[in-house]
Amino acid sequence: MRRLKTKLGLWAAALVLATAGSSLAAAPPDAWITTKTKLALITSDSVSASSVNVDTTNGQVTLHGKVASGAEKAEAERIARSIDGVKNVRNMLQVVTEPRSDSVAIADENLKERVEKALEACAAEIRNAIAA
Repeated sequence: MRRLKTKLGLWAAALVLATAGSSLAAAPPDAWITTKTKLALITSDSVSASSVNVDTTNGQVTLHGKVASGAEKAEAERIARSIDGVKNVRNMLQVVTEPRSDSVAIADENLKERVEKALEACAAEIRNAIAA
């Protein structure tokens, strides 16, 4: 009888330790997931993480901010999904291209001049046709 109680006691202790171990191995806290995700983005060569914000609620990561391309947006999401403890990723990153360069503005100015000259020539033809 004493031997049975000892075995039951050992089994109960093992069960308590197993249960305690599983609660210790629970999902990491949201702040930890946010920090690991931001660090992974910062150390990535393919994502400019300076304008990417990371928020985490109950293991769901939300990415928001601006990136330069669709590929960068997809890579940021892939990196976030790879972090331990992330259940889902909500990718709200906006793809924003660089502003037009001066060379485009110069090309626009040339086009404007050509259109104005064509309109002046057309108006001159109309005046000549009316005068004739």
